[in-house]
Amino acid sequence: MQNRPDGSPTQRPAWWPRVLLLLGTLVFCVGALEVGLRLAGSEPRYRGDDLMIVPSDNPRLIYEFRPNHLVVRRGIVLRTNSAGFRDREFATAKAAKTYRILCVGDSVTMGLGVTEDEAFPQQLERLASGSAGPSVEVFNMGIPGYNSIQEAELVRTRALSYQPDLLVIGYVLNDNKEDGSDGGLSRYFLRSPSEAYDWLRTRSKRIWRWIGTDVTTEAFAELAETVSEQRIPVLILLFPRLELEPDGSYRRWARHEAVRTLAERLGFMVLDLLEPFKQLGLENAKQLGDRVHPSARGHRVAAEQLLAFLEQKRLLD
Repeated sequence: MQNRPDGSPTQRPAWWPRVLLLLGTLVFCVGALEVGLRLAGSEPRYRGDDLMIVPSDNPRLIYEFRPNHLVVRRGIVLRTNSAGFRDREFATAKAAKTYRILCVGDSVTMGLGVTEDEAFPQQLERLASGSAGPSVEVFNMGIPGYNSIQEAELVRTRALSYQPDLLVIGYVLNDNKEDGSDGGLSRYFLRSPSEAYDWLRTRSKRIWRWIGTDVTTEAFAELAETVSEQRIPVLILLFPRLELEPDGSYRRWARHEAVRTLAERLGFMVLDLLEPFKQLGLENAKQLGDRVHPSARGHRVAAEQLLAFLEQKRLLD
């Protein structure tokens, strides 16, 4: 407390009016944001029309396929087994002299836009069955829209129970995004009654990623720790963006090299599909009008390259 010139004490202004003003301003801003978002129609696009995607009990997975479900999209049948994956039934126990490969990834691994038999995990199993060596099983555990963290969590909580001899992670360049490229699936299943809260949460998470550890770095570190005790080898199958620049160049080389460097530092193997797809012709490797998902021919090339890599590394011996 200070004194006036005449010696009488001065009173400091009360602090609570300023606090009330600050709170009132904050409430007004959040309310305005809430109204604006609702007027703008910012709700996630997914509505669960066919009930193929359902919320997961695991908060890190967020969502998963509904088990034993069938839908038809654009003439393509999507059928899930009792474990909730687009494949035949999985046997938990592994037979003797069997080499088991688990393919984990997003819609590219799952085979969006192609039939179940045309997806590269299923094609790899057929190709490997004709080569010398043990019986080869390949399980397709791809879930649309998953990013690297969801994939690492799927390995930790579910994949290891199937006793894999090799983990293949189908890596797509958008797997480094906080919410993947899932068309609003994560936002849909994580939504709260307040759109302003959801908007602020999403932006704050992206800022945190920007100043901190990115999604792939965190996920690969978790994956390395998960498989270390059982010494399960991991292969990162790197899918390129299926487009070139007008001058014929490919402008995402830096991202490929960053993923390769990170993976190899953690002891993972890496198989980059850019050159094989370029040899096929990117127009032939991709689906019509799609720069991410391979065509049936693209999946065939991926399966052939995978088999050649496994034979070269003598993993099937």
